[in-house]
Amino acid sequence: MTEFTKRPDGLIVPAGINRRGFLAGTAALGLAAGIGSSIGLGEARAQEPKRGGHLKLGLDGGERRPIRSIRQAIAARYPS
Repeated sequence: MTEFTKRPDGLIVPAGINRRGFLAGTAALGLAAGIGSSIGLGEARAQEPKRGGHLKLGLDGGERRPIRSIRQAIAARYPS
């Protein structure tokens, strides 16, 4: 069973762990993750682009004339 201690600032933490031990453990974990991901996997590469497909654009309103002011844009978006 894990024992807990109360620190002077009022925080209750597991006994036996300190800042130095925590940082050493996280450094070892980061090193192991870095080494483990680089063994046998080779280089990471992006997929090659494919030809074809459809280009879809989300256009609002479908009007061809340009909106000249913010008030016109608001009126077009939110009619009263």
